[in-house]
Amino acid sequence: MLKMVKFTYVLHLVWLACVPVLADTENSDECPVPSLGRCTCKAFADKLHIECIDASLMSVPRDIPENTKTIYIRNDRIETLERDTFLQLPNLELLEIPLVRLTAVQVGAFNGLTALVDLKLDQNYLTNLETGTFDGLINLMWLGLNHNKINSLPMSIFRDLQKLKFLHLEGNMLTELEAGAFDGLVNLTQLMISHNQFIEVPVKGLRSIPGDTLQVLNLGDNMIKALPANIFNIENLKNVHSLLLQGNGISSSGIDKSSFRGLSLHNLDLSNNSIEGLNESAFRDVFLPTVGDRVPTLNLESNPLLCDCKTRGFWDWWKTTDVVVSGSCAQPTFLRDKPIANLTSADFRCRQDLILPPDDVVIELGASDTVCCSAIRYEDDDLMVTWFGPHHDTMETRDRCIQVNMTSESDEGLYTCVALTTDSYDEANIAVTAPRRTTRAPPPPTSAVIPTDPLVTGADSVTTSFTSNTSNTNFTTEIGVPIEGEDSTVTAVVVCFCVIFVGAIVCAVVFIGCRNRRKRKKTKGDVRSTSVTWTSMQSDVVKMQGVPKSKAPNTKYEKLTSAEGV
Repeated sequence: MLKMVKFTYVLHLVWLACVPVLADTENSDECPVPSLGRCTCKAFADKLHIECIDASLMSVPRDIPENTKTIYIRNDRIETLERDTFLQLPNLELLEIPLVRLTAVQVGAFNGLTALVDLKLDQNYLTNLETGTFDGLINLMWLGLNHNKINSLPMSIFRDLQKLKFLHLEGNMLTELEAGAFDGLVNLTQLMISHNQFIEVPVKGLRSIPGDTLQVLNLGDNMIKALPANIFNIENLKNVHSLLLQGNGISSSGIDKSSFRGLSLHNLDLSNNSIEGLNESAFRDVFLPTVGDRVPTLNLESNPLLCDCKTRGFWDWWKTTDVVVSGSCAQPTFLRDKPIANLTSADFRCRQDLILPPDDVVIELGASDTVCCSAIRYEDDDLMVTWFGPHHDTMETRDRCIQVNMTSESDEGLYTCVALTTDSYDEANIAVTAPRRTTRAPPPPTSAVIPTDPLVTGADSVTTSFTSNTSNTNFTTEIGVPIEGEDSTVTAVVVCFCVIFVGAIVCAVVFIGCRNRRKRKKTKGDVRSTSVTWTSMQSDVVKMQGVPKSKAPNTKYEKLTSAEGV
């Protein structure tokens, strides 16, 4: 039944893909209404097919012709689908509106779309959907709501979608599914709810799926860590033949021996989890037998599988079935990356203490040394030693000791010694390193200390003291004498510059001092010397004599003074 549905849907998509090619025979990419001016319209068999990409639409035009059969709108900005947006389109069968920043769909937005078969609103910003949003879509078979921000599904939101077969809710923010979330989906065959935020299997929501038509359940890439007993033993899941649980972080301890009881599977995907051990009881009586070219499969890829004697029971069970198992061993080292399907029963050994704890080894770069593995039971004839290099490569030796040539730092790492007997194994890691040579940093620039009074006269020399910051060694040199050391030239230039600079400052100070001295002498020549003599208050005689220091006596002034005295 599911094959027939898929085949019909594929034919439908192929027909839609052929429409543009066939439409070219009937002319025209122009749209019949101005509101679709930047869109492409194809007409075929009296049906219109509209494609709007980067058409600067802010809303879905209300004057789209009634004979439109498909609408594809992308990379525009339609934030809301309002009520009765598509009321005039009773012949519309396919509606895709991805990447238009859609945040809300009003109840009744899809009124009138009684012929709609495929609705995709992927990669938008939808958060909450109200009950009644999809009412009236009585012929809808595919609903795509992938990669939005939907965090909950109200009860009976899909109540009118009785023909819906494919429901895609991947890449949203769902954490749980309430009871009644899937009411009305009596023909649902695929439920895709991967890449959400489930931390456990949403049993309440799954129980609300009416009937037993569900065949594919995708719960991959969530945060489900454990599968409790009988978690999928639900009546309406009994016909699920493909269960996808990849990328959840499920561990070996999180799988109960009855986790998958009640299921009859063709495909079980447990890849990219944290499964180490495999218990055959969890998988017994779960897989359907091969039917035609349909072979049951168990995907265990990208798990840290430990292929030891505890896994032998799973391997023995698998050999009695038709199940195709994919997955490789992560441990022990001698079986790393080997497909579990290519192993034999003898490869599943139990680990025992066969090797003494080894010491780490340090080898100089360019040198070589012997690295040995000390086996406790090395005297046993059936014990065999195998070595693995730091890059997980098998080394061409079976000896207890190996020669390691430290040609470069790439030869460093963990060298693994593996000891094998018929039914047991042991392994030990030996860290081989090269000593680290500290690289001496270049010395900082040498600082020059100039004496506080470098002014010299005559033939005296200028002596400058230098202090090396790196060695704390003092050097003394004279101008004109080469400075010993690798930075002697630079140092001499610095000294010369400093001496010239200080000399210029001293000259400037001397010049200014001389000029100020001359000014002071000139000022003293202009100052008058004045003497005042007071006599007795009774005689009321005052004698004042003022004589300029540098001028001849003022005759008139003296006469006046003498007369007053008489």
